Amino acid sequence: TDLSTRRDLITFFLLGLINNSSFVIFAASAKEIASNSVGLVYLCASVPSFMVRISAPYWYDKVSYKRRMMAATVLMCLSFTGVAVAPFQWLQFLGVMLTSAQQGLGESTLLSLCSRFGNGSLTAWSSGTGVAGLFGYAWIIVFKTWMGLEFRFVLLLANILVGGYAATFAYMRPPPKLHRLSAHVLVNASEGDLGVIDVESEDAMEEDEKTNDVVKLELTTRERLTLSLSLWPVTV
Repeated sequence: TDLSTRRDLITFFLLGLINNSSFVIFAASAKEIASNSVGLVYLCASVPSFMVRISAPYWYDKVSYKRRMMAATVLMCLSFTGVAVAPFQWLQFLGVMLTSAQQGLGESTLLSLCSRFGNGSLTAWSSGTGVAGLFGYAWIIVFKTWMGLEFRFVLLLANILVGGYAATFAYMRPPPKLHRLSAHVLVNASEGDLGVIDVESEDAMEEDEKTNDVVKLELTTRERLTLSLSLWPVTV
């Protein structure tokens, strides 16, 4: 319905906005965190996110969307609060790493959810992430430059975004039900063959009936690695 579509668009726009705003806020504050090590701040803001994404094929199907988003929410709160109150610079770097992990976890989780809601949700998400670049810098400019608040208060105030993040995900309607269980499963993965076949089997895939959430793939670690490597041509 039109109402459901509007709800999906609003939800994914706001989630895209808030999810990436945390990263942008720290990027805009790099000199406040470490004026002589700005490059290190950016490194801390990038590596954990990459590690979360690259490890996703090995554990995402074992953790529900809800639990992943709960973890992302906690990470966002810990990062804002931790950097604001940390007595040592290395703890501030750790806080930046937490927000990087949150951004990667939230983005990869929500992008996979977009496939359940249609192309409109992906467009809304992309729009939200685009606006996040302006929003994050505006947050620092308005509260620190114009209003003159201390940097730690600017970050503590950003916990408002944490509440908005959690509330927006809670507002999301349940993902549309998967009526047909199907997947691409590796053929002779142990021998390095990248061929795939379509499999429709409860043994191969299992949907969480209570939450209509993640679909679980019964693949070995080696099969997951081989499948991941086969996707690099379209990823890069």
